Amino acid sequence: MECQFICDTENDHYQLLDIGWEEYNRIYNCFIHIDIKDEKIWIQENMTENDLACAY
Repeated sequence: MECQFICDTENDHYQLLDIGWEEYNRIYNCFIHIDIKDEKIWIQENMTENDLACAY
């Protein structure tokens, strides 16, 4: 199993994944998925403990 950071800077799509196999089970977990649309950040998925939308 490995952690992958997918970075599509041309279309402004970003993801953090766990992907691989555990014995005979396929693992695909998307922890973070962020898009940038019209100069705004869209948090599509956030399965972390951190609040990415919180402004400091």
